[in-house]
Amino acid sequence: MKSEQTLVSTFKKNPLDEVRVCLSKFDSGLFFDLRIWVPDKDSEDGEMVATRKGICLRYDLLEDTIKALEKARDSIGKSPVALSETRSLEGQGKG
Repeated sequence: MKSEQTLVSTFKKNPLDEVRVCLSKFDSGLFFDLRIWVPDKDSEDGEMVATRKGICLRYDLLEDTIKALEKARDSIGKSPVALSETRSLEGQGKG
């Protein structure tokens, strides 16, 4: 199976790890991939390697995925779980 991959965006997950958003084209179609990348333990130059932690979906599901993420973002403060987590995080800055 032949594939091509294009890096679209990268952002830090924490001081060492990052999240990469890529578009991939396989023989079976176009996909988008959100994956955690970590420093390669065997690399001396800090090369990053993909982990199994992530998601790869058909490109035609991108809009539904964006809508679901926006809904999650908009639910912060409305959900009992999100509300308690937000209050917990707010309390950490005081003291």
